[in-house]
Amino acid sequence: GTRVVIGGENEDPRLHDWSVILSAYGQRSGPVGTVAVLGPTRMDYARTIPRVRYLASLMGSLVHEVAR
Repeated sequence: GTRVVIGGENEDPRLHDWSVILSAYGQRSGPVGTVAVLGPTRMDYARTIPRVRYLASLMGSLVHEVAR
């Protein structure tokens, strides 16, 4: 799934002024990698979240093709 961590929700205090959007990709056996965007807390979430999901989906498809 996709995870959104905004400002003070970040565990690392150095990231309290930032937001992170993450989406794992990989195979059925488990994740292989993660696509992430680090940006300001006022980023355009409505545009960024679907783009991160899309890139993770593409990466997952590529991993699946290579693993065949």
